[in-house]
Amino acid sequence: MLAISGWFVAAGLAVGISWSAISVVRDSVSAGTPVVEALPTPDESASTTAASSPPASSRPTPAPTVGALASGTGQGGTVLARCRAGRPVIVSKVPRQSFSVETDDSGDKVEFRSSDHRTEMKVSCSGLLATVRVEEHGDGGGDHGGGGGNSGPGGGGD
Repeated sequence: MLAISGWFVAAGLAVGISWSAISVVRDSVSAGTPVVEALPTPDESASTTAASSPPASSRPTPAPTVGALASGTGQGGTVLARCRAGRPVIVSKVPRQSFSVETDDSGDKVEFRSSDHRTEMKVSCSGLLATVRVEEHGDGGGDHGGGGGNSGPGGGGD
């Protein structure tokens, strides 16, 4: 009996620690600071190595073609999106429990559906700045929730 109790305690601790680790990783990924921003720019890298290397070429730095992540969260789930060359790109779509997810053919609209609720998210771009518009619809197709706009880095909709 003591061995079985010990096993349950060990299993409970393992599950708790695993969930904590998952939570920490999820929070750090959705914190709103893309990894690209954390890396040094070419100018910063050049200044730290200028004394030990020959001068850099005078080639112009290409303009970025991919914007920062924007997120939208609604009752049905969460969408991460960005703009690439001025066009919306949905990076991920995660439905909540009891919701299904669909993406339209244009690739800029996501719909989460349950038996009594629908959450629509539409991604638009202004240059490289993505905006995620969230609309909530209750049973019967009526609009029972405000549409909250979520945009840009750190805009989130939690």
